[in-house]
Amino acid sequence: MGILLDLALTAAPEEHRREEPSDALPDPRAEARRQRALAMLRAQPEARRVLLSDDADQAYPGHVVLTVGLRTETGMLCTADLLVRRERYDGLAVLELFERHGGTVH
Repeated sequence: MGILLDLALTAAPEEHRREEPSDALPDPRAEARRQRALAMLRAQPEARRVLLSDDADQAYPGHVVLTVGLRTETGMLCTADLLVRRERYDGLAVLELFERHGGTVH
């Protein structure tokens, strides 16, 4: 599926890899982003990737949180949060990159 999936799958320890989590993340904002990404993937079965950004998460001052949702070739749904320093974040560049690789951006 490409580099994003490779990163997401190798970044998560085996015990944290699960298609349908049985419990919520301890951070309510992170859990809300994760649920939104999963809902976007479920609502668009043809989408392999979705992306959302959060520039107001007080847990990460000076950063933009990018939540990437991925659908594997087997249908497993994965999410990962990426932190980008606000001064280095270029939303248009992220949008262009994501659109070029067939994702859905919100």
